[in-house]
Amino acid sequence: MLGFLVALVSFAFIAIPAIADGNGEQLLADVVAHSYVLIWMLAATVAVRTVGIRQVMTMFLSGFFLATAVAALLSRPLLDRFGSNDMTVALWVPLVEELSKAIPLVLLIWAYHRRRGQAHGVSELMMMGFAIGAGMAVHEDILYGRTIVSTNGTVFGSFNDPWGAVFPTFFNGSGEMLTGHSGWGALIGLGLGLASVYRRRRIVAACFALFGVLFAVIDHSAINMRGSLAPVVDALSLNHTTVVATLAVGFPLAIVYDVLRRRHRPPPLPKPGLAMYRTALSPRTGGSRIVLNLFALGHYRRGWTAAAYHRATGGGKGNDYPRLVAWYRVVAPASATPASAAPASSA
Repeated sequence: MLGFLVALVSFAFIAIPAIADGNGEQLLADVVAHSYVLIWMLAATVAVRTVGIRQVMTMFLSGFFLATAVAALLSRPLLDRFGSNDMTVALWVPLVEELSKAIPLVLLIWAYHRRRGQAHGVSELMMMGFAIGAGMAVHEDILYGRTIVSTNGTVFGSFNDPWGAVFPTFFNGSGEMLTGHSGWGALIGLGLGLASVYRRRRIVAACFALFGVLFAVIDHSAINMRGSLAPVVDALSLNHTTVVATLAVGFPLAIVYDVLRRRHRPPPLPKPGLAMYRTALSPRTGGSRIVLNLFALGHYRRGWTAAAYHRATGGGKGNDYPRLVAWYRVVAPASATPASAAPASSA
């Protein structure tokens, strides 16, 4: 939590000078467009995600600071040595920038594998990848004093394009629809998410991970390429339709996939459904109690979903049921503890 607050303060120290230099409207346009997508992604995945708003903001800040710093450290020496050309700008830079986006996602997946009885969903890995890419996109636009998502440079200019109502982060480049860093991050998140789910099938997992990173690099290279290879790389990216289709079609399919995984082997605990929310929001409990109930129910819902994913992927015997029961008892203190989850020794 302390690191999260330090990152927020650091973000403010970078944003304030940009505003003072007259780039406040462009910065706000970037933040509004990417926040809009992340908000509806959070709403769309509410029943299948295991992360909260703070974790999504952490991924945004990881893209803004960590991924951007790693990419700069790896790309700057070659740019200084060989200058800006297709070899550096269109091949090396896209490679290191997309791989740097994978670092926070790999750390997130590693953290899940260390947790007892918990696993992640695929759609939320796409959302987290989008957040990382959004952080890098905002930081890059601050450095250039621009906004590429807004058609006219105004705060809400990103909503003017045909995709604006859903993906205001899409933008037109040379007559083609492009997704930018956030779209590439989502593609990498999809690949790594599926690779993690199917990690026991190593070849399949490697193909998923390679697909996500490789197509993100190709699409990125196609935008930066200016030489004779530009038509070839553009064709490999399928004229940038791969990433657009992955976001437009892949994200809803990932949610459906997570719904099916969530139902496959649910944990032996009460399912967090509408009835539980009606109990939590009962006016007889009082305002402060409602806030506490919603807070506890959010933790319980995300933990229950993480346990369901763990069981669906054939997880080990360990579980996190005692902690989930504790959250459940906050919302429904009069309810009996499920017998299959009661013994703490089984955890």
